[in-house]
Amino acid sequence: MSVRVNVVDGGIAVVTMDHPPVNGFALALRRALVDAFERARTDSQVRAVVLTGAGRMFSAGGDLRELGTPDAAAAPGLAAHVHPAMERCGKPIVAALHGAALGGGLETALVCHERVAAEDTKFALPETTLGMIPPSGTQRLLRLVAMDAAIAIAVRAEKCTAANAPVGLVDELVTTPGSVMDAAIARARRIVASGRPLARDRPLPPGLADALRDARRALDANGATDAQRACFDALQAAADAPDFDTGLARSRAIYAVLVDSDAARAARAAFLESRRDLRA
Repeated sequence: MSVRVNVVDGGIAVVTMDHPPVNGFALALRRALVDAFERARTDSQVRAVVLTGAGRMFSAGGDLRELGTPDAAAAPGLAAHVHPAMERCGKPIVAALHGAALGGGLETALVCHERVAAEDTKFALPETTLGMIPPSGTQRLLRLVAMDAAIAIAVRAEKCTAANAPVGLVDELVTTPGSVMDAAIARARRIVASGRPLARDRPLPPGLADALRDARRALDANGATDAQRACFDALQAAADAPDFDTGLARSRAIYAVLVDSDAARAARAAFLESRRDLRA
């Protein structure tokens, strides 16, 4: 089973991704997540959702065993279908993070309204090192963290842990091992009790578009890969677009051009060769 759903006291649906070894977003997992969030949306007993991963981590992103197969591009897609299903749910979603949230795993955590994480949880968006960009990550990071932090994570693919993550990325840090789930459920209950409205389109800082253009000039002066420049274009789309959906559409268009480029194919092939153990 790739997803388990357990409703606990207070109407909190705990949705657990269970796809060893690293909860990669294989087709079966994507299908199960869409179904789980649709059921949460229509179930009047469910008041909030906690999303987590079984085993040693939240999710390492795409399933390496699917890359290069028809399943990798089959619907439902992560950004095209799973994330919209989460947003349509209309109920608070709290991510309970441990181990690592990488690539699509971190992007999925960013879709959640709040994030609770063990202090040693690793975060990264490594897409630019593979000749691609994190399409939804570029749009959501700028609404959560400072511009320089968003550039470091999305463009330069810098890693961090929950303990040293930029302000805004983690809403609650858990220092006691094994208590992340309890903290996430408690947080979900508090959100429900507060009755505060859910917001995806958090306002962007004033002057962000011009600040990004200045940062882009500095990046170009110091040298940048094609993928890094494209990632900057996606960040700029977030700042220039009139709304979140328009920015996301522009970012996805940038991703679509990159993902089938020769550079991206070569980078993915080299990465896959180095990670044969995860494809077995």
